[in-house]
Parts: sequence; C-alpha cells; structure tokens
Amino acid sequence: MIQAWLAPVWRLMRRLRIFLCIAFVAAGIVTATWAWRLLSPSSVTDKIALLNLFAVVATAVVVAWYSWETRKLRQVAHRQSALQIRPFLGIELARTARYGFKTLEKALLGTSDARTSR
Repeated sequence: MIQAWLAPVWRLMRRLRIFLCIAFVAAGIVTATWAWRLLSPSSVTDKIALLNLFAVVATAVVVAWYSWETRKLRQVAHRQSALQIRPFLGIELARTARYGFKTLEKALLGTSDARTSR
C-alpha cells in the first residue's frame, strides 16, 4: 500500500510518464515529417521504402518499451515470491487450561497458505 504522503508523488509521476509518452510520439511524428520532406521520395518504391523504415523504427521502439516494462514486472514478481517463500517464525509462551503448565507454541507467520504449524 502506498503511504499517504507518497500518493501525490505517484500521481505526479504517472502524469509525467503520460506527458513523456505523448511528447515522444509527437517528436516521432515531427521527425518522420522532417525526414519525408528532407529525403523527398519521388518514386513509389522510395516512398514504400521510407514508410517501411518508419514502421521498423516504430516497432523497435515498442519492443524496447515492452521489454523494459516486462523487466520491471519480473523484478517485482521475484521480490514478491521471495517474500512469500520465506517463513517467518514466531514463538510464544502459552498456558494451557488443562493442566496449568506453560508450553511453547510455534507458529510460522506469513500471508500465504498453510503457514501455521503447532
């Protein structure tokens, strides 16, 4: 859960990421328009080759972005699974009602399934 004081920072960063994505797409469109006018393809073959180049560059950008996001997801999943696998042991002294003797009870504490052992 995000801390209360950190929530505005996360909202700002989300807005910044959205702005950067829009700015990146706009810069790509401006660059493509500039390249089209600079190279000024005259034949249909040249136009198709230039459009193909734009498509390949756009695909490379999307693959790079997807790889980066997948890497971040993998890191988060690894951290979560490492915390779920690790058992947390708690020992407490309890008094049984039957005989009045003190016994030690052990419990594996955690949030995943089947973590309590007595």
